[in-house]
Formats: sequence, structure tokens, C-alpha cells
Amino acid sequence: IVARAGTNVSSVNYYFGSKEALYEAVLDTVFDKLNEEIDDYIGNRNTDDSTSDPVWDFALRRIIKGFPIHKNGPPRLLGWEIISKGFEKNNFLEKHMVVMEERVASFLSPLFPEEFRTDQKLLAARWFLAATMPPPPLIHTMKDKLGSSPEQSELEHMAIPLADAAVAGLISM
Repeated sequence: IVARAGTNVSSVNYYFGSKEALYEAVLDTVFDKLNEEIDDYIGNRNTDDSTSDPVWDFALRRIIKGFPIHKNGPPRLLGWEIISKGFEKNNFLEKHMVVMEERVASFLSPLFPEEFRTDQKLLAARWFLAATMPPPPLIHTMKDKLGSSPEQSELEHMAIPLADAAVAGLISM
């Protein structure tokens, strides 16, 4: 990191205090970007378009964004942190996840039955976020099938069944 930044370890320690604090700053940036994307979609979706399901559109957009041709897709670092053994003990990450889940749960709330408790809504939101982020084995398959610069229609063709499955899974909850 210091070599690519053209600096030295002392400056990292000066600005961040430790390697761990630098790592947390990187994760902060990742979560900020994901929250911006979520807020951007939720805030800017076309509410006049009655022919389109906003939850399905959200799922499709997130899935396509996770395909390998998008350099700005969900970072592997975050995925690794989420599946790591220590995630549930990492309060730093959990706080960020809860903020995202609350936004997404609010967006998804029309699909939830009235008797759904807050913890059930947050769990459903977390599941939906995970279901709309293609895992590495699927990403590699997509890359093999689509090549490095597929047409938008090809991306959608591959992503539509995944969006259907994510929304169906959410509804079945």
C-alpha cells in the first residue's frame, strides 16, 4: 500500500495510527460507496413507472453491478470480511451493515407482512443484499460466458433469472 501511495510506513502510522485503522478507513470508504449507491437508487428511482417493480429493478441493478466487467462493483475485500469467521464479532463492520440494512429494509417494507418484527425485516434486508451480490464462482462463470465487454442485453439476460430468484426468496420470507 505504501509503495503504491508513494509514501512510507511512518506516514500511514501518522495519519491512521496503525495498519488496522488504515484497514478500517478503507472499509469505511467501501461502505460509504455502497450506501451512496443504495441511496442513489432508492432516491432516484422513477416512481411514476407503474410497469416496473422497484425491488426487482434494484435486484437487477445490483446483480449487474457485481458482474466482473464493472470495475466499481462490490469490492472483494468487503465480501471477504462478511464471510470471514470473525465478522459477527467485529462491531465496526456490524454497525455499517445495520445502517445499510435499515435503508434497504425501509425500501423493502411494502413486501413485508404487517406482523414482521424489526429484527425480521433487518434479516430479510441482509439476505437480500447478499442474494443480489454475485459470489466469486458465479462471477467467474459469467466472465467466461460473457467475455470482457458484453452488451447490456447480454448482461440483463444473465442477470434476470438471478433477480427473479432474489425477489422470490425475499417474498417467500
